[in-house]
Amino acid sequence: MKVRGIIKDLVQKLKDQAEAEATTNSFCDKEMGKAVTNRDEQALKQEEQTTIISEKTAEKAQLKQEIATLAQEIADLNKALNEATQLRTEEKANNQKTIANAGAGAEAVGKALSVLNSFYGELLQTQFKYTPPKGDRSGQTVGDRAPGGGSKGEYSGNKEASGGIVGLLEVIKSDFLRTEETVGEEEKDAQKAFDDFQVETEKSVEAKNDEKDTKETDVTNCEEAITTAKDDLKDAQRLHGSALEELDKLKPMCVDGEETYEMRRKKREDEIAALRQAQKILDEWKN
Repeated sequence: MKVRGIIKDLVQKLKDQAEAEATTNSFCDKEMGKAVTNRDEQALKQEEQTTIISEKTAEKAQLKQEIATLAQEIADLNKALNEATQLRTEEKANNQKTIANAGAGAEAVGKALSVLNSFYGELLQTQFKYTPPKGDRSGQTVGDRAPGGGSKGEYSGNKEASGGIVGLLEVIKSDFLRTEETVGEEEKDAQKAFDDFQVETEKSVEAKNDEKDTKETDVTNCEEAITTAKDDLKDAQRLHGSALEELDKLKPMCVDGEETYEMRRKKREDEIAALRQAQKILDEWKN
């Protein structure tokens, strides 16, 4: 009967549609799942790379500030060392001059003392008689007529004068020697203090230079990390855009429509059941 043939063809057509749509639905599930996963992964990568760029940029700025501080500290230390070196050079020259002058003074005074001691020593050891010249008609000499004249005896020089001069020169020589010794000790102490300051300053400068070099290397690493993160961010943005484009392409076939795949499948099954019921009725009527 022609009607039964039509019903049979409709049932087969509906089965073919169901099979095709099942295949399409499987394709949609697979491709939509892949596109959504790619979209979400690339979105996460964008967030990660943006965070890296932000953190490394802040770290780079902090490092540069610390480097500038270290550079200033190094400059201040070098300046202080240069100033101390200049002052030490001047102080050393003055001390050496003072020591040399004191030494020369002590030597000169010593020679003077030697001459005076030699001179007065000979006078003290030498005694001589004074033989007055022949007198005038009255028997008096010129010396007798002089005030205080007429005395006879030994001449031993001016002892009081010699003692005062020698004593004064000995004090002066002692002052020169004390100055030479005192300034010499002060020079040693000043040189030691400068040497200690120089050693500590140079150690500090070396340590700060090492720290500065390390931080400059860290800055370079930050810059490289930022460059890499920016490249990775561009790749993530490109792949994220591709995933969105793929979803847009799949949307008309897999998403758009008033009915879902389950609704269409149920409707088709009901339609096939109805056709089969109609075919059964016709078969029973014929028999």
